[in-house]
Amino acid sequence: MNAVDLRMEGLRPFRFRAEVDWIEWEVVLQTPSNAQTIRRHGRFTFVEAIDPREGAAATIFRFRIHDPKTFRSAARRVDDLEPLFPMTVEPRLSGIEVSFDAYPANSEDPNAEAMSRMAADWFKFLTHPVSPKGRFAGRWVGDVEPVPGGLGTARMLAAGRVLVIGDRNDDLMQRIYVKKTDASTPLPPHQHRARIEVAMRNIAVPCASMAEGADFRFETLAPYFRFRRLKDDLDSATAYGMARATQLGARRHRRTRTGGKAMFGAATRADLVMNKAAREALRELTRRWRLT
Repeated sequence: MNAVDLRMEGLRPFRFRAEVDWIEWEVVLQTPSNAQTIRRHGRFTFVEAIDPREGAAATIFRFRIHDPKTFRSAARRVDDLEPLFPMTVEPRLSGIEVSFDAYPANSEDPNAEAMSRMAADWFKFLTHPVSPKGRFAGRWVGDVEPVPGGLGTARMLAAGRVLVIGDRNDDLMQRIYVKKTDASTPLPPHQHRARIEVAMRNIAVPCASMAEGADFRFETLAPYFRFRRLKDDLDSATAYGMARATQLGARRHRRTRTGGKAMFGAATRADLVMNKAAREALRELTRRWRLT
């Protein structure tokens, strides 16, 4: 597995890797069809009719390809549809989800507690949350709990909860969790990892056309995976308060004690090591994405 290994730079328990979780295409057909037919011929698990008509027929469809390894492999799935379902315009990318994972460096002795703490810190120090709406959700419809902050966040993540930033139908949504299953199938312990992912749809998609997708550089998404950390020289009272805070890293206007303005809290600084890990993992994803 190609992964960014920064164990010599202060992140010894982890290796890092970025992935494309899914890519969503939108196609416009010359002749109406239905989602079930598209799903069967294309072997897709998710197909959505955008302009449904009487009898469930439609001409505009969106479908997802999960775990594409290269852009070319994802594009081939669309090309395979063309002979059966002629299209009026070039297919476009209508959605993509990209993740950044922290794997245990020692696959024989994965540290579950360290992974949950890593995921909790990602939320706490994330500089560009896509929404102020951060909560634990997902066990059932309507399941929502506030993020407790402090050690409570890590405990909930360790228990398998998913921390969601944004709403399901938003053009941008982030999720943070400890990944222990894949499509409900338990993963072996050495494949467990802390994960932060960003889903981009509609106008938030950074590359819409075939050409843009083929040449896309994933490192341009680094702001979604950028973090801060506490300064090392905090007094004990400040450090105590910061340890129990829910979110400290978000970039926003703040008033300073002297009446000025700052974009980040005075108790934090950029996490150069983690930000480098994310940037290099995204750069490695760009290299893999362009392979034939």
